[in-house]
Parts: sequence; C-alpha cells; structure tokens
Amino acid sequence: MKKRKYFPGEVIHVYQRAVNGHNLFYSLEDRLVFLTAFYHFSRKWNVKVLGLCLMIDHLHVLLISDSRKTISSFVNAYSSIYAKLFNASCGLKGQLFAKSFGSAPKVGAKKTRTAISYLFNNPVEKNMCLKAEDYRWNLLAYGRSEHPFSSPIHKKTKNLSYAMREVRSYHERDQYLTYNVLRRILKKLDDTEVERLSDYIISLYNPIDYDALFKYYESYGSMLIAINSNVGSEYDIREEYNPYSDNIYEQMSALVKKKMNVVGKNLLSLSIDEKIKVAAFIKQHLNVTNRQLCKYLHLIIY
Repeated sequence: MKKRKYFPGEVIHVYQRAVNGHNLFYSLEDRLVFLTAFYHFSRKWNVKVLGLCLMIDHLHVLLISDSRKTISSFVNAYSSIYAKLFNASCGLKGQLFAKSFGSAPKVGAKKTRTAISYLFNNPVEKNMCLKAEDYRWNLLAYGRSEHPFSSPIHKKTKNLSYAMREVRSYHERDQYLTYNVLRRILKKLDDTEVERLSDYIISLYNPIDYDALFKYYESYGSMLIAINSNVGSEYDIREEYNPYSDNIYEQMSALVKKKMNVVGKNLLSLSIDEKIKVAAFIKQHLNVTNRQLCKYLHLIIY
C-alpha cells in the first residue's frame, strides 16, 4: 500500500464518504453526535483543525498533525465511534464509511487558501445555500458568533437551563454526546430552544482553531470575501461529481416524518422490499432520481 503524502507542519485535506456512496447524516442528532466525537478525538490526538464541513454523504477536514500515523489514528477513531453510535441508533450493523479516506497535503499558503475556499464552499456548490457562512455545518459562521443560527435568549426556561448545564458537564469531562443524551434533553425543548441549544453545543464543541485559520487572511471579513469570491478547487482528491442539489434529502426526511411519522434514518433497518415500497411513496411526492433514493435508503447503487 502506498504511503500517504505527508509534510510536517503543512495542512492536510482529508476527504471521507460513506460506503457505497450512501448518506451519512439524516438529522440534527446525527451531526451533533459526530461533531462532539470529532472534537473529543481531535483533542485526544492533538490535531489542529482549520476546517470541517459535514455534507449529506461525505465530509471534508483541513488539519495539521505531527505525523502520518496520527492522521490515520484520528480519522479511524472518530469514524469508528460515529459508525458504532449511528448503527446502534437505528438497528444497523456493518460498515458505514468507505474503508479508505482521501488525503492530500496543501504545501504553502496559496494552496491552503484554495483548499479553504473549496471546503467552505461545498454547500454552495451543492445549492444548499447562497453564501458559505449561511451553512451551519461548515462552522464558518461560528468564527464570529456563538449563536449565528438562533436568537439570543435573555431569559432561559428551566428546561433549556437544565439542558445547557448537562451539555456543559459532558464537555467539562471531555465526553462526547450520545444519541440517548441528546434525545433526552432535546425532547423537552420547543423549536426555538432546540436551535439555541444546538448553537450552544456547536460553539462548545467547535474543533476549529480560528486563530490558525485567520492567519491566512487579514481578518475574518477578508476571509469571507475571499471564500465567497473563489470556490476553490481540489485536484489531488477524487470526489464524485453530482450535479443535483443535496436539499432533496432534507425534503425526503421532512416528507417521511410528516406522512409516515418516521425519522428518515430509521428506514435503513427495513427489508429491501419495504425500502422499495418507501422509495415508490417518496417518488409519488417528490421529484427524485433513483440514485438519490438509493443513497437515502442505503440501497446498492448501480
């Protein structure tokens, strides 16, 4: 097996996707579980993170590490624990991530800035938002605010105060959040409180070293201008091209929740015949391709 390219002190772009091109994230809980586990292991392996972007079926990371071995250990650690928690939460077994992850060093400030633009603009390229900072799960907006996607709450309710205290206690013990913990504290909150708690969790468990990131630009503002002026490019990692918007997966999840009272991820434990029936139901209501249905329902893509 060829050794991964590695240059001490230089930024590495890591790219991961799900096995068979399936979807990785279905809900707020999925993303929060992943993020908190990612944060936990970035600290354990002493990895400096300059960028993280969670898409529906893949993710991108920009990091600096002390060795090639540390990078593999870090990626394997957070991937394994997320797969274990994800599978247990919806009755699945087996592999979630593709066996090998892509990685490419970005030597020099110019290549690093290009990779930064590419990473943060992934959701823009997938027609999920107009500007990079409008997407919650690339964490870009959290570089200037601790609650960019929720309104400030001047007086917390008892349930929200309890939820924030519990999250803080896990963070202080350097523990990631599990599905059971999140479900228990989220079920007592209204929609506004859920958004406020989500921002709180993301800010608390945010793995990005913004000081290191901002050093490639004059300021946060100039970085935004640069990112939104240049989508960047990635020639060193082979990423599957898909011309369709990823917003369709959010629409599918909203549909099955409203019409079938099912969280989308829970469909993954159905038999193939049952999944085909669900696919037919979704196709009656939404303009989706067979490939998108296969990715969403974890069917083999031909």
